[in-house]
Amino acid sequence: MTKGQMRVEVDQILDLLADYQVDEARRRLSMVRAELHNRNAGERSENVSEPVTDEVREGVLKMARDNPGMAQRTIAERFNIHNGRVNEILRGKRT
Repeated sequence: MTKGQMRVEVDQILDLLADYQVDEARRRLSMVRAELHNRNAGERSENVSEPVTDEVREGVLKMARDNPGMAQRTIAERFNIHNGRVNEILRGKRT
């Protein structure tokens, strides 16, 4: 199922829900969910950020410590990682 076909399917499901055809809507949503889940890695977005190594983690901690007003997004850009990873590092959730 292509992305365009999935959009059409979701629109049709929304119409079913509006008409209170809940069982049919659930059945079709399950099919779309399974299709999305089964997409292979070639169809997914490319991972463009660097892995969070010990060196990166220590660098993030040092930069945050030395620059307390610096935005997490700026730190993330400097290390080419997602800003969510910076947040995890700073909160101690990524060791």
